[in-house]
Amino acid sequence: MDIVIRCLGPIRLVFNNELLYRSNVIDEIKPDARVVLNLQLVKGWNSLLIQAKQTAAGFGCQLGADEAKVRILNVLAPFEERSGQAGWVYSEPTNADLLEGASFPDPDASEEDTRLTWHPRLIAERIADFMLHQLERREDGAFYRKCTGEYSENTMWADDLNMSTPFLCRYARITGCSEALDEAASQFLLFRKYLYMPDQQIMSHVYDFKYGMPTKIPWGRGNGWTLFSLTEVLEALPNDHEARAELVDFFNELCEGYAALQAASGLWHQVLNDADAYQEASCTGMFAYAFARGIRFGWLREKDKFLQATFRAWDGLIRHAIDRQGNVHGVCSGSRYAFTADYYKYDLLRVTNDNHGIGIMMLAGTEVAKLKQWLKEDLPNIYNNPMKL
Repeated sequence: MDIVIRCLGPIRLVFNNELLYRSNVIDEIKPDARVVLNLQLVKGWNSLLIQAKQTAAGFGCQLGADEAKVRILNVLAPFEERSGQAGWVYSEPTNADLLEGASFPDPDASEEDTRLTWHPRLIAERIADFMLHQLERREDGAFYRKCTGEYSENTMWADDLNMSTPFLCRYARITGCSEALDEAASQFLLFRKYLYMPDQQIMSHVYDFKYGMPTKIPWGRGNGWTLFSLTEVLEALPNDHEARAELVDFFNELCEGYAALQAASGLWHQVLNDADAYQEASCTGMFAYAFARGIRFGWLREKDKFLQATFRAWDGLIRHAIDRQGNVHGVCSGSRYAFTADYYKYDLLRVTNDNHGIGIMMLAGTEVAKLKQWLKEDLPNIYNNPMKL
């Protein structure tokens, strides 16, 4: 796997306990210097440690996967106290050389053993502050894409509910920041105002403020992201939150709209209301995920209907999208937007093992398994014959 590093000062990078890269003076002072490094990943977890030194030239670096949208770095926090937590951790400044001898931190050991203070939330706090206080908004407070001079200038995308609200919910859970949770709930209600198509109970992909109208094209994955993210918000909201009842109603309306458009195969179409559009795997995975959670958490009022839809969706995925080697087929490539369905049907090709599909297949399978276990424990008669509901 290739990663790209841009140095702002002296950098050493250690991969799996071996020095992989040490910056030179050109890397450190040339503004457009860009170094591509190849990581030979091994099965299981791989360790990555970056040492940055502060000089008059600068401090730190930018690091990410080459083609970052396609090859995403997933980072698990080190130290036994943070078991299961995601994200980088950063030590307080120190004069000690952590890359020398016994002082190298063991990622599986106790954080206290390093004798350093580590900060896992510095980046999260900056992101949260940007989203809550600096991100572009419409007059009513809705997030949108300003993107001056770009094709997406002055637009709102259903996708962006997924790019914003799950983070805000998880940040609120970790920090206790109620403002972040309130913002997530508020954004759903604001996006509904612009993108919801009430006659079909589904979402337009984009609202274009340049023309003052939605595209009215219900792209499958954009709708999947909407429903996926709404389950994150509902799980996080306390029962007495002022927006909860309205969002539960919205969740049920959306689920009704999606269930009505499920194909006989169990999958959904790339353009949800166009039977001539190809059947697409990633939106199907997100609908299965959200339906299963809606049943298990008690948000859905017509559980019988959605049990059938959930199991049909998962059956369709394992028959038509996931092969015996675990490859995921039939995932739409990353999109722009259009006012016609033809763009989504003919220009956005299906991809095998696209990152837009792999993660949600694992999440959907996990939620379907949890649903089956929940049915087995709480409703044995239904579990024994779920398709008769």
